[in-house]
Amino acid sequence: MEILEIEQKTKAIVSHYLSIDESKVKLRKSLRKLGADSLDTVEIFMELEHEFGVEFVPSFPNKIYSKSIGSICEYIEKILIKKAEKQKTA
Repeated sequence: MEILEIEQKTKAIVSHYLSIDESKVKLRKSLRKLGADSLDTVEIFMELEHEFGVEFVPSFPNKIYSKSIGSICEYIEKILIKKAEKQKTA
């Protein structure tokens, strides 16, 4: 999956859960700056896992709260790359 597709899907998820226009979800902004609270963050975290078919470490929601949307997307991309590499060697 390309980073642009990850970014698109992540922005759509964030805008949905925060009830804001997708155009306001910028890659440089954090969930905190977009107005997310801890419950929003956990819901977004769970939806990202579902959407991308990945499992994050349990501390991930606490870490992503202050990270930029772009950083979150890069992290997802790294997980997907590792997952694809494991599937190739299996």
